[in-house]
Amino acid sequence: MRRFGTPEDVNKRIIGILAVGGIAGVAHATPQRPALHQDGSVTVGNQTYASRADYLGSQEFRDSGARCGAERTIHSSLVADPGDCSTDSTTINQGYNDDRTLIIQVIFHVIKKTDGTGDIDPSLLKSQIDVLNEDYEAIPNTLGSMGTNAKIKFVLARFDPTGNPTPGYEYVTNDSYYADPGDSPNAMKQALHWDTSKYFNLYTNDAAGYLGYATFPWDRTSSPEEDGVVLADYSVGRNAPNGGQYNLGRTLTHEAGHWLGLLHTFEGGCQGNDTTAYTTGDLIKDTPRDNTSHFDCVAATSCTNQQVPIENYMEYTDDACMTKFTVEQANRIRCSTMNYRWINTEPTAAFTFTVAGLAATFAGSSTDAESQPSEMHYIWDFGDGQISTEQNPVHTYAMGGSYDVKLEVVDPGSGANTITQSVVVADAGNGSGSGSGSGSNGGGGGDDDGGDGSSGGGCCQAPKGGLSFALCSVPVAFGLLRRRRRR
Repeated sequence: MRRFGTPEDVNKRIIGILAVGGIAGVAHATPQRPALHQDGSVTVGNQTYASRADYLGSQEFRDSGARCGAERTIHSSLVADPGDCSTDSTTINQGYNDDRTLIIQVIFHVIKKTDGTGDIDPSLLKSQIDVLNEDYEAIPNTLGSMGTNAKIKFVLARFDPTGNPTPGYEYVTNDSYYADPGDSPNAMKQALHWDTSKYFNLYTNDAAGYLGYATFPWDRTSSPEEDGVVLADYSVGRNAPNGGQYNLGRTLTHEAGHWLGLLHTFEGGCQGNDTTAYTTGDLIKDTPRDNTSHFDCVAATSCTNQQVPIENYMEYTDDACMTKFTVEQANRIRCSTMNYRWINTEPTAAFTFTVAGLAATFAGSSTDAESQPSEMHYIWDFGDGQISTEQNPVHTYAMGGSYDVKLEVVDPGSGANTITQSVVVADAGNGSGSGSGSGSNGGGGGDDDGGDGSSGGGCCQAPKGGLSFALCSVPVAFGLLRRRRRR
């Protein structure tokens, strides 16, 4: 699948309505690549702008179609085309709105040139994950709080495909990869991608002149190694340097929306009506029909006085006014995830223990809907500076006392959960305790009468954990348990 080209090339490849940059239904050639100079100025073609922000706010940028390079493509070889969220229709099915939070593990491939161009501080990568979760989970007191909670949580990968610890990002110095070709096959993706059935691959470079571009869920059928999103390095993270009005991380929110099956709100322009809304335009009824892409944060109307959805993540407006997915967009996102993507949910951390003098014997009883206990990773902090990665460790304390013991459990898909219990040991005495969930839970024993514990409920994602991934010095190979796709 070739992703960019002339309008003539595009028309040969696409069945139905196309929305690439600018006006819906009009294809653009690949935009010119901005050249960033040391004084902060930017040259695009024969035009020089004082800063990248000036370029991003220019009419040239808007007319170039560089805002988003994702194009809707339909493959005749498509095998799985779920009727509820297909390439050409949507059926709102409340069965997708279950209580599960679906975990998507991310790997950043940060491409930089030998002169350092393209380098991104890890703090920006981590803030980008925060922004995704604010938007896809509608977290209170954030810009995303006005939207719909799609119950999708993004986490930096904790383990690579061979089971070794990873921070969830890698840095690759390669001048040719930095100048992203855009086309498929993409040599950069071919060389760097991690298993696209289990990882959300994000690449940062010059994005072929775009702010970003994405593949759609159905693209994996014919080109699995191409699956993922490519971002311009200056658009990554919260308060991204040189990001102009696109510096709050919403470029990835937008592109991840494509990766999860959403189309631009202006797909198809004003075509369709309430009766045909699920088979025309963006295939969603509760997004107002939108005649063309819109920039800035200026309220406007289109398509028989319908309000332009300038707040929608799938428009082209500035990051500061992008605040929501609609209820039906969230339903389609969950449909696409459950039918096209690898299903993973958070585990539940739990353990019991018995105490004999200064020795405490711990029995991990954590559970996960998709993994066996032997497939999960265990990180114990015994509260005295000692750690373990065993499932059922025995630990002897140097002196009696009360210790807060923390267990973090990480499943192969990087979902994580923690539990903390108080364990009391003494020179003589026995006790026991148990608990499950997250946070601080009662439990303990160790005086002459012994004791038992009770647990607090709940579940909490801890992608960064109380302990570093680096503590997992004994890697556990990923299990081969086949993930079941459940609605």
